[in-house]
Amino acid sequence: MKQTALLSILAVALCAPALHAAGSPANAPAKNGALSAEDASLLAEKFVAAQGFADLQPKAVGARLDSDIWFVGFRAKTGESIHGIMVMNKGQKLKRVSQNLKLDWLMSKPEPAAPPVAAKAKAKTPAKKAAKPAKPAKPAKP
Repeated sequence: MKQTALLSILAVALCAPALHAAGSPANAPAKNGALSAEDASLLAEKFVAAQGFADLQPKAVGARLDSDIWFVGFRAKTGESIHGIMVMNKGQKLKRVSQNLKLDWLMSKPEPAAPPVAAKAKAKTPAKKAAKPAKPAKPAKP
């Protein structure tokens, strides 16, 4: 147990400089705070190297922005699966995705979100008429 704890502390200490470099001004996002696909891919590649994910190839195969989260895909060293890294909070948080990504999804652009419906447009919509109450059933004759 003590050995595992010591190894964990050592791993964090060794990874800290690489993770800190990912947030340095040279790797900072654009001035408007948004990351490009290239920025997200570079951050994810550094994360993969720093975390020692030996099962992944070091070069990203694609990136997709979906709901303000970049999904960056990496091919497995064996097999055809694509594993993902999520780049969130403008590059401040990175996490490995637990499920495989599909390459065609990764390479496609997400559908644009539908514009929000204005409250005024909803107010102008006529209200539906209430359904007429059902007529009571006639009692059966004896």
